[in-house]
Amino acid sequence: MTINQNEAKLPFNTNRGTAAWGIKRFKEDALVKLMLDLFERESSGLEDEQCKIVTKSLEKISIQLSAIPDKFWIRSSIMDAFDKFKETYIKWNEINGADEKEISARRKALKKMSGKRHKLATVIRKNQYILSQALDLKLVENMYEALGAIPKLLPELFINLAKALARFHKKKIE
Repeated sequence: MTINQNEAKLPFNTNRGTAAWGIKRFKEDALVKLMLDLFERESSGLEDEQCKIVTKSLEKISIQLSAIPDKFWIRSSIMDAFDKFKETYIKWNEINGADEKEISARRKALKKMSGKRHKLATVIRKNQYILSQALDLKLVENMYEALGAIPKLLPELFINLAKALARFHKKKIE
């Protein structure tokens, strides 16, 4: 599906509880808070089992994004941007050790992850109209549910993410 300049200027609903609102909160709040929690682990990274929990949640989000209908060209753009974010996370956690060299490498990897999150945010922001047509709130809720497994299983490590998830669920129904 292509979109022309006039369609891009059409109004669409970004009110609380809509898919457009939810995906905006996902890119601006949930992913940022995930990264803040990872920043807190910069000196040591995550243990293998902890990393598997985060990776599994990110994989589930990739699967959820694949539910965007094929007729929307944005599907491949958003999936690609998210997969690059996920791959950068995996590289971040492959850095083992607590020496200054490893800490510095994790810091650089987190900076790359921030760039990938920004790229995803840009894809979402520039294509809000299309996404408002392509997404439904259930898909966005499923993405949040996938992220929710992280603080549920690792509450002491992902405090910021837990707060972002709670905010989403509270504001969604206000």
